[in-house]
Amino acid sequence: MMSASHAAPGEVGKHCPSPSTRTNQSRMDLGCRRIEKSNLVIKELLKEKDEEKERLNGVIAGLLADKEKDKVDKDVMLNRMSQIEATLTAMVRR
Repeated sequence: MMSASHAAPGEVGKHCPSPSTRTNQSRMDLGCRRIEKSNLVIKELLKEKDEEKERLNGVIAGLLADKEKDKVDKDVMLNRMSQIEATLTAMVRR
């Protein structure tokens, strides 16, 4: 069997990785862990963003409902004011 120094090209590290190969593998593993951690952080941020979006949509829906209620209240008030005006006008004419 050939020693690592006499192995054919590409054969070093197949059976017994050289220290530099192990270091590279460790760096790759560390890089993969960092990527996985980053992906988890991104997923959490997206989840928080979606939750915030839902919350804001609820706030907007509430504001739109209040706006519609205010419009109805305004219409009722204007109608009531018209009735009062008509009543007062009729009283003044008598």
